[in-house]
Amino acid sequence: MKKILIAILLVVTLVIAAPKTSGWDGVALCVDKYLENNLKDPDSLKIRGCSKVLYQDGKYYQRVNYTAKNGFGGTVRSNKIFIIDKVKGSYKVIYNYDFKQ
Repeated sequence: MKKILIAILLVVTLVIAAPKTSGWDGVALCVDKYLENNLKDPDSLKIRGCSKVLYQDGKYYQRVNYTAKNGFGGTVRSNKIFIIDKVKGSYKVIYNYDFKQ
């Protein structure tokens, strides 16, 4: 019984501590901020889909599929995995890479 209670408490703690997501498109707010700060044309960002925020090996992960304009004005589609960690009390994207199927 103690093991079950501890497991439930751990799951509840992880869910409560997870990065906040947008109610509109489901993207973690720190991922959205990262994209706004790193895209050539942040106003052109369109989220096409995203996964739920997953917790594994002490970090959070989210896959985001989006389009945005590049430096030449052409629209480019990207499908990336964002790795999120808590840095100085707030969640930040610490790394991202292209998701290849």
